[in-house]
Amino acid sequence: MRATETSPQRNASTFRSGLIWNLASLGFLALAGFALNIVIGRVYGAAQLGNFNICYAFFIVVSQVGSFGLHLSALQAVAEHWDSDIRLASSAIREAFLACLVTTSIGTALWFALLPVVSLFYGDSDFATSWVLLAPGLFLFSLNKVLLNVVNGANHMRAFALLQGLRYALILTFVVVALAQSWPGARLTLILTLAELLLFVPLAGYVRSMLPAKTAPDPAMRRRHFSFGRRSCWSGAVIELNTRVDVLVLGAMIGAEAAGIYTIAGLMAEGLAMIIFAVRSMLNPLIGRALMQGRPEEVTRMCRRAVLWLTPTLAAASLILLLAFPFFIEIVFGNDKFAAALAPLAWLLGGLTLASGWLAFNMLLLLANRPGWHSVYMTALLAVNVTLGVLLVPHFGLAGAGMAAGGTSLAGALLIIALAPRVARVRLAPPWSASSERLVGLHVEPHGKER
Repeated sequence: MRATETSPQRNASTFRSGLIWNLASLGFLALAGFALNIVIGRVYGAAQLGNFNICYAFFIVVSQVGSFGLHLSALQAVAEHWDSDIRLASSAIREAFLACLVTTSIGTALWFALLPVVSLFYGDSDFATSWVLLAPGLFLFSLNKVLLNVVNGANHMRAFALLQGLRYALILTFVVVALAQSWPGARLTLILTLAELLLFVPLAGYVRSMLPAKTAPDPAMRRRHFSFGRRSCWSGAVIELNTRVDVLVLGAMIGAEAAGIYTIAGLMAEGLAMIIFAVRSMLNPLIGRALMQGRPEEVTRMCRRAVLWLTPTLAAASLILLLAFPFFIEIVFGNDKFAAALAPLAWLLGGLTLASGWLAFNMLLLLANRPGWHSVYMTALLAVNVTLGVLLVPHFGLAGAGMAAGGTSLAGALLIIALAPRVARVRLAPPWSASSERLVGLHVEPHGKER
């Protein structure tokens, strides 16, 4: 048995330390994303930037077929068993990885099969080259997702932050290589493939070091993974499609150049959303354990504190970002075309800020072992996103895409609030419902006791 007693002070310190490490790691993500898109936009133009991001959007969606929800099953199983039964947790890790070898091979085959169809809507010769160069990265990306979720589920948050940050450090490194060697625009997707290849080696080595010397095959765990994956795979694809559908709709309805300009707004919003993702990564293991141990009231308190902390943080950061954006465009791009990204950015940040506290809990249904309901949740959001995009983009252009994405963020918060008590027996209460409590920090003590 690995479970040990720890003091409240140590638990709080560990949470804060892990949060700092993950914010730093996700800062690398924002920096790498900015660098990559700025290089493409400044050196190759908005149209090439649009083609790159349309290709990348499909990459993210198809990767969900490759991982088949196994990364989410690994997260749930490892979070549930790591502190109580290391053998069972190790079996879950082994079976998830072996299963993913099969599914990511299928996903990579699908990637090649889709190229003729996708090229009818978006493609040219550059697009096809970029698509093919991403195929090896797609194969490895799914495996890396499973391994990263294993580290997250085991609550090795410092290692999780460092390994996640390594991916973006590698991306930055290859951006420099691409500039130094004057790569053509169509070859830039190779940056992502090379980063996944060089991430896989230390990530696989670290996960192997976490496990006992030998783990026997476990057909029951394999069946559990495939069952969980079958129920959650669709939701994973929908989650990723939700983050990219605005670019795909713009590219199809207006053109690659509009998609490229909008990408800058989306990039800024994603960078700010890293704060939410860092908090969510820290909360996921705590939520999983609280639900497993029958203490849903702890999740309620976590949500109250998350809303109180995230909403003003996102509001202040959004205001600063909007004020600085025109100067950023002038200095970095020197191209008035990209200034049009300000309008969609305002809509994106508005929706994200209002929904931020509850979006940190948008994996609650999965952690409650209700992947089917999670699929329903994400499918509903995709329907909202696509519907709003199709209705608003023809009339409002770039701003319409921002309205659709911001509105979807709000819908995500409202829907998880409505589903949580009915499906997971958890009330994601607003912070004002606990005005008499001491609401400082995000830490929740064991057995429902607060500091």
